[in-house]
Amino acid sequence: TKNAIGNIPCHLTVEPLVFQNRNAILKQSFNTESINEESFIPEGEKYCYYSIDGNRFISYGDTYRSEYSVKDGTQVICDECFNDQYSEIDSFYLSELHLPSSIKAIGKNAFCSSIEKITCDSPFFKIECDALLSADGKVFYKYFGNDKVYFIPKGVETIIGGAFTDMQINKITIPKSVKEIGDNPFAGIYERDKDFNFSYDLNIECLSPYFEIRDNCLIHKVTKHLISYL
Repeated sequence: TKNAIGNIPCHLTVEPLVFQNRNAILKQSFNTESINEESFIPEGEKYCYYSIDGNRFISYGDTYRSEYSVKDGTQVICDECFNDQYSEIDSFYLSELHLPSSIKAIGKNAFCSSIEKITCDSPFFKIECDALLSADGKVFYKYFGNDKVYFIPKGVETIIGGAFTDMQINKITIPKSVKEIGDNPFAGIYERDKDFNFSYDLNIECLSPYFEIRDNCLIHKVTKHLISYL
C-alpha cells in the first residue's frame, strides 16, 4: 500500500520512534508485550489466550465471532492482541468489543480494523469522538468510526501505534497538543468509492510543533524519526 515503507528519502531515520519513558507517557506500569508465557483458553472459547493468572489477554484468534467481551479480571490487553483477526474467506469478522472494568493497560497495535464499536467499563479509559482514549484524554488508542475527515480530539498528547491502521479515511488532523506518536499509526489507510476503486492518498494536517510533513513523510522534528510515509 501507499503507506508501506518504500522510497524513503535517505536523510530520514526509518527505525520506529521509541519513547524514552513509555510507562510514564502512558500513565501505565504494566507490561503489555506479548511475551512467550504459559497460557490457557477459557472454557467455551476458541483461540482466545489468557495468561495463567488471568491478568493478561495475550491473543484473540476466534474468526467466527462478531462480538467479544474480554473476561472480567483481565488487567492488560497485550500488544497485537486483536490485530488483523478476521476471516476474509468466510466473511466473518470481529465488529464489537467490550472491555471490562478491570482493564488497566492496553498495548500498541492492539485492535483490528474491523471493529466498529468499543464499549468500556474501565475507569482508566473512555469512549469519545468514536475513539478509545485514556480517561484523561491524553492518550489516543483506537479510532473505530466511519468519518472520512477526522479531527483527533484536542488535548491528546500521545497517539498509539496502530490507532488508525487500515481504516477508510482520507484526512486526519493532528492537534497541536500531540507530543508523541507511536510506530506508523496510519498504516494502510485507504479510501474506496462505490465502484470499489481504492485510493491510498492520505491527507495529514499536522498542527503539532513537534512534527512536520516533508517529502511525503511525517517525521519528528528533533529526532528525525520517520512516523509514517504518506
